[in-house]
Amino acid sequence: MMLHVRVSRVDDYAGELTQGLRKLEAEKARGYLSREEQEDFLLDLHKAIDRNDLRPMRTRALVDLVLAALTAAAAALLSWKLPEDHIPHAVLLALCAISLGMAAWRYRLYHRRRLHDRKWLTRLEQSVAAGGSIFD
Repeated sequence: MMLHVRVSRVDDYAGELTQGLRKLEAEKARGYLSREEQEDFLLDLHKAIDRNDLRPMRTRALVDLVLAALTAAAAALLSWKLPEDHIPHAVLLALCAISLGMAAWRYRLYHRRRLHDRKWLTRLEQSVAAGGSIFD
């Protein structure tokens, strides 16, 4: 069941992964499950996980990091231009701290999800290599 949930989460609008999974299930029901087709499915699943799950998380973390750098640069420029006004500096530094915190949190989530997905896909690949199926 976990396989169905993961496939539906990362599948695009065309539903190619879902169709591939149904095809593999039909072959399993007939008693013939091709190792090469399972490996191809796992490769497509790996690409879809990277494209639809991991890449957007990584991009959001990078955007937060760029926002933190820009606010730090704005605070430095503002302190150079207006050395006596401290309120905008505090606001910009607080925004910088929040952005850094968000970037760190998003990178942590990205790495945890990446490690989890990598371990899960490795288990499936080992199962297929050992002569089993992705449904075991």
